[in-house]
Amino acid sequence: MVTKRLALPFIFLFVCLPLAVSAQNYTFTEHVSPIIYKNCSGCHKPNGAAPFSLLTYRDVAKRASFIQHVVSERIMPPWKADPSYRSFANEKQLTDDEIRVISSWVGDGAPYGPASELQQPPSNTISGASLFGYPDLILQMDEPVKIDGDNKETYICYALPYEIEEQTYVKAIEFIPGNRQLAHHASYQVLEVSEGVDLDNMPAYFEFGDTDYIDDQHDYGYFNLFDKDGNPPMQTYHDGWLPGSGPRIYPEGIGFLLPKKGVFLIRNMHYAPSPINTSDQTTIHIYFSDEPVERTVMFTTFRPTDIDLNTGNIIPADTAIQYDINIRVGQDLSLFSVNPHMHRLGKNFKAWATTPEGKTIPLVHIPQWDFNWQEFYQYKKLLHIPKGSVIHAEALFDNTVDNPENPNFPPEPVFFERGMDDKDEMMRLTFLFLPYQPGDENLDMEDQWRSQMLSNEQ
Repeated sequence: MVTKRLALPFIFLFVCLPLAVSAQNYTFTEHVSPIIYKNCSGCHKPNGAAPFSLLTYRDVAKRASFIQHVVSERIMPPWKADPSYRSFANEKQLTDDEIRVISSWVGDGAPYGPASELQQPPSNTISGASLFGYPDLILQMDEPVKIDGDNKETYICYALPYEIEEQTYVKAIEFIPGNRQLAHHASYQVLEVSEGVDLDNMPAYFEFGDTDYIDDQHDYGYFNLFDKDGNPPMQTYHDGWLPGSGPRIYPEGIGFLLPKKGVFLIRNMHYAPSPINTSDQTTIHIYFSDEPVERTVMFTTFRPTDIDLNTGNIIPADTAIQYDINIRVGQDLSLFSVNPHMHRLGKNFKAWATTPEGKTIPLVHIPQWDFNWQEFYQYKKLLHIPKGSVIHAEALFDNTVDNPENPNFPPEPVFFERGMDDKDEMMRLTFLFLPYQPGDENLDMEDQWRSQMLSNEQ
């Protein structure tokens, strides 16, 4: 009897507590705006990657029901990597509690709330500014790229020369296409050029032909980047951009050298077919480091190792086929980020490393490939890959009618690893990395990413 009397009040409280919590009235100013600013407004801003802004109460309230649906179904914010396999510093996923707050707010009629509680949007939501306020250096295409309305792919190589007072170091960089509807990818280099190179009379860009490939001798020669002795420019940084990929932000002491006199060379920028004549004018935001950079970020990319890349490989129609990468690393590495890449036949992509002792290190898993939303996935801490480890990757390509992304109906044979055209297929595993130093695995990059992306400094 005593036990029952003591238990009843406890049970009553246990039942009533959730009722009290669910009865809380959520408002935009106090509860919803921080969620939107943290997870959505970085893309949903003027001239952002998304088709509309989510910066003001009016922006959000008029789409309240739509927002509730896409976040409840986890369609938005888009994040393709499986967090149960490997989570990342730049992960964009709402918690169950955040989704519950939005749903409850919408159900209550989307109330505004106390004006005094409204936070200012972070600086990365402002058009013309991002990350750390306004950029230290802005490079923009002087001459817009013409994209003909002939429904054909367009590939260009574009040179953006610059000269600053003295060489410096870079802590962050953001690649911002001017035509996000058509821009599909870009790879780029920062190049140091000699004093004799004429930056004032340099051609703006050239367009690749159907059978052209990136070639240093031709490309550097076209822009007159060789010095008087025929030596090529020196690369100080190499990176890329894809739809969905955000800015590159580096921890203190890590980054790259920005030469006093140089060229930001977009080696390969790809535009999707267009039915109308249009153009692109891409911009690059560069943020200087207050301190010298002691370690320069490096770039590497791997192709399939289970086929002969010198022969014409075909993915037959009505088949699904897997390709693999197996690379043994010759030195200790610290991985900063990973980028898997396929085209429209891609279905899933998984990468991991196996150490000499047999330990498995998960790298990334994309269970449902999305050609239109790719990312450089940034590790929460520098990921140590010991010397002698083997990096593995496997990618599945589906050339059947069951693949809704298949560009051909009925399916047709598709070339694999022939070239850049996205009507063909390819497999790439790309890393930004550093040579390993003891203690790298303890360098926490998640806090730095969050604090810089949500900074209100302007």
